[in-house]
Amino acid sequence: MDIEDEDIGEYYEDVTDEPDQYEIDGECYYPDPVENSRYYLDIDEETLEDQELKTWYRIYQIREELRSLQKRRLQIHSKISKLTSNDKDNLKSLNEEADAINCRIRALNIESRNNTFYDEDGYHLDWKFISLSAKEKTDFKCSQCYVVLRNHSHLLHAHHIDRDKKNNDPSNLKPLCVICHSEQYRHDFMINKISQKDRRLIEYLRTKNDMSRDVHEAENEADIVAKIMLDLY
Repeated sequence: MDIEDEDIGEYYEDVTDEPDQYEIDGECYYPDPVENSRYYLDIDEETLEDQELKTWYRIYQIREELRSLQKRRLQIHSKISKLTSNDKDNLKSLNEEADAINCRIRALNIESRNNTFYDEDGYHLDWKFISLSAKEKTDFKCSQCYVVLRNHSHLLHAHHIDRDKKNNDPSNLKPLCVICHSEQYRHDFMINKISQKDRRLIEYLRTKNDMSRDVHEAENEADIVAKIMLDLY
């Protein structure tokens, strides 16, 4: 289900003009300024009697806690890299905190594999957000052919490397254009689903990856892309 579906979307608030921080179950979360168009749930206890909304609420809690833990883990690694040999006490303390964070992340990842969090096709209910996060890490670039699909993100997929749809760990998600995705092991069923128009668009954008363009060339590219999208090129 999409977070903006009619039955769920009314319980989300746009956080574009978000506060410096917000709180869930007594835990404080700080919005990511780079991702300030995300949504967060605003649900009262009476509404949470609905089991489906309870599921979504827990999915959201897991998502936000993982993001918070992952940020803290990066901060710890940064601090450790700056320590000297005389900072043994600080090193021990930071390593213990990092170990505790890793344990908590593993526990949350195990919980997120709960069957109630997945749709009938086997994808996580929050797959739209999970896949978008994976694409953003490569700036919407295919990890295999390196075509940039920032303006055509529907042609970029998040591929499960181990082919386990429940393993949504960031290390298991590889952004691939639809062509490269169809070339993966046992993914040939996707080949016939790629329209000729989309294939030509990707192939065209691939040729432009390593070329520097001036304003005039960029305008020509925009015209060509527009024609392809209209299936006139």
